[in-house]
Amino acid sequence: MPRIKTMLTQAPFLLAMFGCAVRPAQTQELRLPDNTTVLGVMYSRDGESIISFSAASTVFVRVWNAQTGELESERELETDVHGNRFLLMERPRFDGDGKLAVACPRSIAQIWNTETGKAREIALPENIGVSHMDISFDGRLVALVHGRRNFTGIREDIPVSVWDVNTGVQLHRWQHEGALDPKDVAFSRDGKLVCTASQENGVMVWDVESGELLRHIENDNTGKEHPAGDLRAPNQVVSVAIRPGNRVLAAGDMFGVKLWDLETGRLVHSIDAPSRSGPLSLEFSPCGNFLARTGGEVLVWNANDGRLASRIESGALCVAFSPDSQRLALGISDREQALSVWTLEGK
Repeated sequence: MPRIKTMLTQAPFLLAMFGCAVRPAQTQELRLPDNTTVLGVMYSRDGESIISFSAASTVFVRVWNAQTGELESERELETDVHGNRFLLMERPRFDGDGKLAVACPRSIAQIWNTETGKAREIALPENIGVSHMDISFDGRLVALVHGRRNFTGIREDIPVSVWDVNTGVQLHRWQHEGALDPKDVAFSRDGKLVCTASQENGVMVWDVESGELLRHIENDNTGKEHPAGDLRAPNQVVSVAIRPGNRVLAAGDMFGVKLWDLETGRLVHSIDAPSRSGPLSLEFSPCGNFLARTGGEVLVWNANDGRLASRIESGALCVAFSPDSQRLALGISDREQALSVWTLEGK
């Protein structure tokens, strides 16, 4: 099997994190064996392996040794060429063990067994599509946002559902009222909460066990000016993530990121980081102290005070923190450097 070329380079910046100096970032380039686009990435629970989901004319899940750079295994996933094109617009998600991966190519809710490559679908009613999908960390549940691109400008309610992965039974069905166009869905790390983002009417957070709507958070950017000029939907929320511990919600929009206290609904931090380059995705570190965002570049903030901790010039499509929160894996679209790892450890 091919060995990944390792190259350590100093980044031209020093970071500040928790008031401590941080060493210049090091990058380890992982060269994949073909021309692929890495759409999903994660670390194994022990941090020994990096798992990538990559798509071109075929779709593969690959497992890489995080220390030596060796390709440990790869598995082609069942797809069709037409579906692969749609995967390029997706952000596949893994469960906590990397044994299951989910995405919704062609508006179909699809679950792959990454060890066998076999795919199965959530049996939905006819003419009901899926625009966004997530899987819980324990792999037991999937959350679906049902919707379509809406160009009418008229608000409409968007259905949200939660399904049991093993039985295929629908457990909950909610409405994100007045959403207009769904943008994202995410589980909390413990699987107890589901949140959805929309073009209009902000973010909604539900309790998975009771089905209760816990919090509706409006996103108001009235009066803000974007460097790119007027935005068609300045209040849209394009990505969401819940901090481990379920106390804080991160909501990303074109102006930056807002951190909300889920118990009180209070805005804790508003981070100014305008962008129009996608995809804009958010990822908390396992310890909950860092928050990373893709979108033209990768920004990492201290989630406790909102200060910028790291800036990586990369058009990454996806990111993942190592279990110790000291490294960040980036998946991009590149022929030779489609996966890279940055160390962010302090002195």
